[in-house]
Amino acid sequence: MVSDYEQAVDNLKRDVKELREDLRAVVSAFKDGAKDRAADVRGRMKESSQKGVEYLKEAVETVQEHAAKCRAHAHEMIEKKPATVLLAALGVGIVIGSLMARRAKA
Repeated sequence: MVSDYEQAVDNLKRDVKELREDLRAVVSAFKDGAKDRAADVRGRMKESSQKGVEYLKEAVETVQEHAAKCRAHAHEMIEKKPATVLLAALGVGIVIGSLMARRAKA
């Protein structure tokens, strides 16, 4: 006949074994959940970075187009009114030179 003490020890061993199995299941579920969340975050980050790259490419194209238009306009103005452009460049040079000279004295 099994004493109450031995039966209590057996019950305790069985409970500890069940607790270990339950803990393994919880840890496994936590790992799987963490992996799923990490994969989700990675996917969102990748999607966001791709959108950012596309936005930057569009911005670069817009700037390049605008720069080409400005360059064409500048060439057009030089061809139409070369003396005016030359005098404007001379004036800008004088202003910048005088500003730099004042700064060097200070």
